[in-house]
Amino acid sequence: MPTPVQPVGSLNADARFEIWKDQHVPLLYDWLSSRNLVWPHEALRWGALSPDENRSRERTVISNGAPSITRALYLAERTGPSKNDPNTLLHFDVKVTPELSCKPQDIAKPWLNEAVVLERADQMSTRSFWLRKRIIHPGEVNRIRLAAPGVVITHTDNPHLFVWDFNMQPARAKDEMTASVPTVTLVGHHDDADYALDVAPPPNLDSDAGQADTWIVSGGRDCSVLVWCLKDYQSMGPELMPRARMVGGRNMSPDLGHTNIVEDVSFNSHDRNIVVSVGRDSAMMLWDTRTTARPTSTVRKAHVGDINCCDAGGTDQYLIITGGSDHLIKVWDRRYLTNALGERKPIKTLHGHSNQVTNVMWNKYVPATLASGGEDGQVLLWNIKETDRRPAFSSGLYSVSPELMFRHVGHTQSPSKIVDFEWHPSESDPWCIASLSETVGEGGSTVQIWRISDLIYREKEEVAADLRQHARSRVY
Repeated sequence: MPTPVQPVGSLNADARFEIWKDQHVPLLYDWLSSRNLVWPHEALRWGALSPDENRSRERTVISNGAPSITRALYLAERTGPSKNDPNTLLHFDVKVTPELSCKPQDIAKPWLNEAVVLERADQMSTRSFWLRKRIIHPGEVNRIRLAAPGVVITHTDNPHLFVWDFNMQPARAKDEMTASVPTVTLVGHHDDADYALDVAPPPNLDSDAGQADTWIVSGGRDCSVLVWCLKDYQSMGPELMPRARMVGGRNMSPDLGHTNIVEDVSFNSHDRNIVVSVGRDSAMMLWDTRTTARPTSTVRKAHVGDINCCDAGGTDQYLIITGGSDHLIKVWDRRYLTNALGERKPIKTLHGHSNQVTNVMWNKYVPATLASGGEDGQVLLWNIKETDRRPAFSSGLYSVSPELMFRHVGHTQSPSKIVDFEWHPSESDPWCIASLSETVGEGGSTVQIWRISDLIYREKEEVAADLRQHARSRVY
């Protein structure tokens, strides 16, 4: 006698997650790879294509029957105050399966549930996730940004920022304890600068051209926003002073600068002299690095509570997104920060997260598209022009805006929070994302690389026509 099927609502969280992975993933995703990591990881960033891939851009490698390209991925391993396990900055080579090249039954095959230790010897169980180089970092890494191919900037619990040239840094063994020496140190903050970090222009990771003219912007606990230019190391040496300083302070007028910790900063995608900053004072400020005495525009109560993240680096030079502790994402047009009534209002407010929003990022290749990550363990994809995809939804727990395209719940098997994510930096593969979560209360992290099915983002009429054609081919 067959075992009766249990209603999904009567299953525990682990069972529901297994149903999602086995039955929903092949329908919703083009490809998904997941790996659990023993130590907590706080930051993640894509790097350049491997040298072989860079020389032959169109070539793909056949691995286990599926084509793939190899790209660098940087992770920050956080061991805490342990004297026996130093904090590390890690360079991996990961194999990314191109779009529309994975069979449905193989989409979730690269999912590894066992926690893996980051060792070169064990090859991370397969050659698809390979540790290339380890650097011992002085302190925990909170943020990673790429200044150029192989050149990484880190934020830590320190007033200084560190620049690491992975091409020149010696590889360190796991049993070594002495911290690596950064290639360049960015000085100027008077208190710890934990999270707020951005670079401009974004590096062309698939080009061999140098980018010494890269600008870096940072914010910190001193309530200030600082800007450096990397090429200044040619005259200043290994310690760089900032080119521009937008000063804030807890006793300063809110018209002149931030009055609490600066949580995030972002360069404008079309003009790097324009910088956006947000912080624990609930304010969003726009700055011109050529006139630093005061912000050019200020929205004092942009969110209720802390503003955790912002991004002004999308395809539209006028749009800014912010995410806050109020669970909301807001879209602002810097030309129209004030409405007809004189109020400072966003052009859109997006509902969908059930906890703090910790990360937001525009898709640099698909207009009007953004992603957000939160302490609810989810990564949400949004299209701010597609309000007819679904009606707005509201329950007693949270409401959902019609701009929501997709909800990635791959990090929710255990109570987790999203600590970082990044869109794949390639115009030929703009829907791929790498996301990183930290398991709450247990330590450890999960890194996932995934791409949604093209049925989700393509035009509805085009998808319907394809499905009708597929149905007819099955009948005949």
